[in-house]
Amino acid sequence: MRLFIALLLAAFSFSAAAQPVPPHERATITVQGEGKSEAAPDYAAINADLVTTASSLESATKIHRERAAKAAAALKAIDGLKIESATFRLDRVPQPAVAGQKPPAPEFRAVTSFQLKTKELGAIDEITDKVAASGLFEIHNLRFALDDNTKALDAARRNAVLDARHRAEIYAEAAGVKIGDVIEISDSERGSPIAMKQAAFARGMAVTPPETLDVSASVTMTWRIKPQP
Repeated sequence: MRLFIALLLAAFSFSAAAQPVPPHERATITVQGEGKSEAAPDYAAINADLVTTASSLESATKIHRERAAKAAAALKAIDGLKIESATFRLDRVPQPAVAGQKPPAPEFRAVTSFQLKTKELGAIDEITDKVAASGLFEIHNLRFALDDNTKALDAARRNAVLDARHRAEIYAEAAGVKIGDVIEISDSERGSPIAMKQAAFARGMAVTPPETLDVSASVTMTWRIKPQP
């Protein structure tokens, strides 16, 4: 008797599974939504190089060591500025040859790249002027960014979902159908977006922080679609 019931249940399950899915339940629509939000920057990052050139490896290393100590002290003396990191490299720089003359000896260039950070955005113009006025550094990059973009990114993601739904509704309406339940959501972002804005810099030129930074997000969503009632 138990065997008969088991076989009956198995046959019922197979019959139910074999039933074709109604066309309106198979039909779906997939769209990608884009969202943005804004947030005020909370820090500035500055890339500054200390460069020493000499005719020999020994001279370049010795002179640069003395200048690097002086440069670090100058940076630490600037209120509100923090040295995040410093990396050193030594380059051999070949000199252009002149036809008919003995090839010139190469120069050696020692470089310490400082990664600087400040949260004193109201004083950024004064801070960059002090770095430049030391006469020791070449400032290559100045950018404004967010330490924590979680809230701004969450807002952008919500806006991305709203945008995806709006697009899906427009497409569905144009096709004479309507969207039903959401059946899939996937994050279309590749890595964590970093909000930042580059700033032009030249000695004596005023540096003004941007009021806001743009944060963006992207999502791909799939809905069931069904006939209009």
